[in-house]
Amino acid sequence: MDEDAVIGELKAQGIDLVSSIPCDKARGLFFRLPEEFRHIGLTREEDGVGISAGAYLAGARPLVALQSSGLGNMLNAILSLTATFRLPLPILASWRGGEDEAIPAQVPFNRPLPAILSAAGIPHTILSERSSPERIGIAIQAAFRDMMPHVILAPPGIIEEGGCSPGSHGPVAIVRG
Repeated sequence: MDEDAVIGELKAQGIDLVSSIPCDKARGLFFRLPEEFRHIGLTREEDGVGISAGAYLAGARPLVALQSSGLGNMLNAILSLTATFRLPLPILASWRGGEDEAIPAQVPFNRPLPAILSAAGIPHTILSERSSPERIGIAIQAAFRDMMPHVILAPPGIIEEGGCSPGSHGPVAIVRG
């Protein structure tokens, strides 16, 4: 699926605030997020949990976008805030640690990530080459319907770049109001 379709699906689901830390494996999408949505650039992944909780309580429909390794930093915040108080939190994660992973440190946490999420009681959706953008929408709907976090794992290459390059879309960490 291409990044235009992903952005279109996020908008179709009413997402109006995205907080993110960029990932090189889905850089086209991550560099476009600040242009397409109100955006908060994160320095720590777990900050996205608190920002999203406050934004939801203020009437927004937030989403966090990051590299899957950052989910390790977020687990306590997801479980102690979002899951405990039944707040929706869709998370779009570029899934690292797969078969062709070039960085060995990405493998230990990321390979068993679906089992880790299941053990923590966090619903998740794994995108594949056959997935359509609507699968992202279904996961977002589930997060808001069930008032729970829902992680969407996108392996490398699933979200195709639409020709954008870093730097052609301005800085990543800007806030739009």
